[in-house]
Amino acid sequence: MKSISIILVTIWAGSVSAQTMFGVAHQGSDGMADLYTIDTVTGVATLVGPLGFERCGSIDMGPDGMIYGHAERADGSNIGVLITIDPYTGAGTEIGPTGLNSVADLSFRADGTLFLYDGANDPEHTLFTVNTMTGATTLVGDTGLSFAPGNGMTFFGSTLYLAQDTSLYTLNQATGMATLATALTIGPPPTSFYRFGGLEDAGGTLYGILNDGGTGSGPNYLTTIDPITGAVTIIGQTANGMDGITFGTIVLPVPSMSPSIMIVFVALLAGVAIFLVRRSN
Repeated sequence: MKSISIILVTIWAGSVSAQTMFGVAHQGSDGMADLYTIDTVTGVATLVGPLGFERCGSIDMGPDGMIYGHAERADGSNIGVLITIDPYTGAGTEIGPTGLNSVADLSFRADGTLFLYDGANDPEHTLFTVNTMTGATTLVGDTGLSFAPGNGMTFFGSTLYLAQDTSLYTLNQATGMATLATALTIGPPPTSFYRFGGLEDAGGTLYGILNDGGTGSGPNYLTTIDPITGAVTIIGQTANGMDGITFGTIVLPVPSMSPSIMIVFVALLAGVAIFLVRRSN
């Protein structure tokens, strides 16, 4: 009876919620970005739609249920901006300029603080926090790292992790300083010049987007990473140019039934319910 009630509630509600992995992809330093959904079993990506912004390689789901990202305006100005992204269409909306244009990844802490990792060499990479209402950034500090590709970043529990090419680091959230956590061991098919463009934690599983090419030109793979041992497991190849990833809950519509089919369906369920009641007696 409980299972029948759940079915009826789902039908009358007209929609169901689904936990979905999203990813953003672009190719080239000024490539236009697209939003995808990614199958976490196979790595296969399905296009949602264009963002309308360039060079978006970092996204995360905020505590308000909105997808935030860092991108460049699509006017050739190379101005970096904080944006929100519609998970149903992919369309991006600018919040405001960040003053940065080399953001490698971003991630929300549990308290709602948004951290940005700037991969520009000045001469060191730097960690920032950002105001999600205006896009204004505040320097946390230098990481002590430089001249390394990838730089995917995410919170795994309360720890802020950063993955470069062959190393996984933790970042001090008060100073920005990086500490080596473990070396990353990657099996085939990646060969050389690989990098991690995006990281994301989902229910205790650390996912990463691995690019086999260094400059972003090579194939991209969805992977899982063991933050203790550094072992990297390849799930499958995903879309070219895939970079930042996040998880979010989206509402999926349930196909509607015609009145006549609904009557037949409800009658069938009622018959099954009566049968189960009589059988239990």
